Amino acid sequence: MSAEVDGYTKRVFPKVGPGHEIYTTGEGPNVVVLHELFGLTEPCLKLGLNLAREIPARVHLPLLFGRAKPSPLEQLKNGVGACISKEIHMLARNETSPIVVWCRALCDQLKADDPSYPGVGVVGMCLTGGFALALIANASVRGGVVAQPSLPLFVHRASLGLADDYVLM
Repeated sequence: MSAEVDGYTKRVFPKVGPGHEIYTTGEGPNVVVLHELFGLTEPCLKLGLNLAREIPARVHLPLLFGRAKPSPLEQLKNGVGACISKEIHMLARNETSPIVVWCRALCDQLKADDPSYPGVGVVGMCLTGGFALALIANASVRGGVVAQPSLPLFVHRASLGLADDYVLM
């Protein structure tokens, strides 16, 4: 069970595959911030609050793995688990990750829920930089930030992390 997080409302978005918790704060255009390798840590939560206040924006932080506000030991476990996960190997093989499919559905839903804005912004950090890069190809995403992308590490460096048959809208 994930912790309650001050300044955020929590919901589950199960549109595609297993549901993921999403922590949301702020008002304005939708921005999805994909947490880094160690999980939805305090610095990532603070980034979301800062973006919501400074842009201003409605910031959504999906919990992709682990739990919100992980302890240092849980952060280490998240990092090791993420590095050996199927998601990472799919990106390296130029296949579409289930996380990318789920995030695409989330961005599509956010755009549909609030048509007053032209689309959704996406920020990916470290491990999730590749996911954000893959999402830029989606019609509901109007812009992306890829901060310190770490994937793909060794093979297919030019890969977007999408299978050749992934339909781009």
